Amino acid sequence: MSKPMVTFLDIPYQPYDFFGMQQRHAGWRCETHTDCQYGLVYCFKNSFDLIFPERKITLVSGSAIIIPPGIPHSLISNDGCSFIDIYFTGKNDERNIWAAIENLNKNMFVASLNNINVTFDDLLRFLYVDDAFKYQYYANVFDTIAISYINEYRSITESEFRKTFLSIILDEKNTEIRINDICKMMNISRTHLNRLTHKEFGMSTKDYIDDLRLKKACDLLKSKSLTIKEISEMLGFYDNIHFTRFFKKNIGETPLKYKNNS
Repeated sequence: MSKPMVTFLDIPYQPYDFFGMQQRHAGWRCETHTDCQYGLVYCFKNSFDLIFPERKITLVSGSAIIIPPGIPHSLISNDGCSFIDIYFTGKNDERNIWAAIENLNKNMFVASLNNINVTFDDLLRFLYVDDAFKYQYYANVFDTIAISYINEYRSITESEFRKTFLSIILDEKNTEIRINDICKMMNISRTHLNRLTHKEFGMSTKDYIDDLRLKKACDLLKSKSLTIKEISEMLGFYDNIHFTRFFKKNIGETPLKYKNNS
C-alpha cells in the first residue's frame, strides 16, 4: 500500500457535487458521522468495514455501496485500503442518475462491479492536471460506476421481487394491506414498485391486487356457507357497499346475483 493520502475535489458535472480519493494505512479508523447527501463508495484495493447502528458491511476490491443521507456510520480498515466516495446533487439532473439513485431502496445494497476498468492510480494521475478535461474524465468514470451500480441493484432485486411481492399480498393476514404498506415492507419506493409489477405482471400494482381480490371474491361467492358480509370482510373491504361497487364495476353484476347464479 502506498503512503496515505486524502483529497476532495468539486466537480462541475451534474449530478455530481464533489468526490474524495482516499488511500488509508492499516489500522485506519474514521469516527462515526453522517452525510447530508447520497454518497457512492467504491473500493479499489484491499477492504474496509462500514459500521452502521444495526450491522456491519465489508467492502472489498471492486465492490460499491450507496449510503443515503442522515445514516450514522464509521469506517475501519485492518489492512489499509484505497477508495473513492462520490457525492450527488439533484440539481439539474438532466440524465436522471440522481433520480434513479433516490428511487433505490434504503437497505444499502452492496454491488460487485466487474466492469470498472479504471484504477485508483489512473484517477490520481489526473488529479493535479490543470485542464478542464480532467473533470470530464472523472464524470465519465463516475457515470460508469453509478450506472453499473444501479443496473446491478435492479437485476438482483427484480429476480427476488416476484416471490417477495406475492408472499406479502397472498398472506391471509394482509387482506387490508395498502400499496404504501407493501412499499414499507419491501423497503422500496412506490415508483419502483409500480415499475416492477408492470414488468413482472403487465399491470400496475393496484390493478394486480384488484385482479387477485376479484378472483378470490368469485371463488368465495361460490360457497353457499359464506354471506356477502363475511366475504367483504375477508377481502378487506370497508363494508358491503364498497365490496358491491367494486365487484359490479369489474364483473357487471352484484355479488348477490353472482352468488345466486353460481
